[in-house]
Amino acid sequence: MKKIVTFLAVSALVTVCTTAHATEGTKGSEIVNDLLQDGLSLDDAKYYAELDGLVKQLSNDNKVVSFNGVEEVSDDYARTHPQEMRKRVLKLDPAALKKAAKSNVNLMEHGQTDIQKQIESDRKKNSIKQSYEVKYPDGSKVTMKFGTEKAVDSSTDKVETNTHVIGPWNSSSFMFMDPGVTASGNYNTWCEWSFSSGVNYSKLKDILNWNYNKTSSVSTDTTRAVSDTGSSASYGVVQIDNESLSNIGSYNAQGVWQYIQGYTDVRFKVTASFSASYMGLGVSGNAGAQWHQYAINEVDGSGTPEHYAATYQ
Repeated sequence: MKKIVTFLAVSALVTVCTTAHATEGTKGSEIVNDLLQDGLSLDDAKYYAELDGLVKQLSNDNKVVSFNGVEEVSDDYARTHPQEMRKRVLKLDPAALKKAAKSNVNLMEHGQTDIQKQIESDRKKNSIKQSYEVKYPDGSKVTMKFGTEKAVDSSTDKVETNTHVIGPWNSSSFMFMDPGVTASGNYNTWCEWSFSSGVNYSKLKDILNWNYNKTSSVSTDTTRAVSDTGSSASYGVVQIDNESLSNIGSYNAQGVWQYIQGYTDVRFKVTASFSASYMGLGVSGNAGAQWHQYAINEVDGSGTPEHYAATYQ
């Protein structure tokens, strides 16, 4: 039987979780190192490592967090008191925890389209960058990075979708088209997403390795998918339920109307301790509510890469 965490008993719960987390120092250190490699600050990495240990202990103890009757802190407080917010979340303060959880729901539901709007604005100004970030009033943020570069080791030789090659998603957003490559060779095209809030940090990345054969005309130029690799991570109330990291949707393309495609597919799941509460915040589904997030790369036969984000719920 699951236990409902009543917030009158927060102090006792924190004592249990802190003690248990101390026995998982090695795991915590691994998380910190992974997050530092992702570019997070040491303070951020330590916070998400501690948060992940806390959430796992809640699940191990079969406890369920409830937001019933809880009034969340304001956006202004969350934005102007980031350190206090984190301390309160780690102490399972109900008002701070509910605000952070709602922020995470907002990231998952709107981050993809909010990034797209920012890119569209820059495209009109002809000032596209290779990294974008949308930061919300409470301090949570979503980030997208993408690009194409010459590979170091050359080896030349019904679901709705707005990607060119159909895939297992029912919502996708075109993010950016890289300048086309101009020389035959082997290339890596990549796309990376990250979501960070007071209760979670998630990331997924896809790298498509491909060959380009330049001819005398773009109509006869060809591309060939060589391999696709992906990676993902999630720490906090949202966990990785399943990963499909190496997917090629189309291997060969010619000219400007055909595309090769590679994508990373990660199924995320709200931990059992939080899933019921998340239902009331916007994430549909039953206990263990889950959804797919995709990072997608496509390249037409003339060597022009495109990057997409997609979901399936």
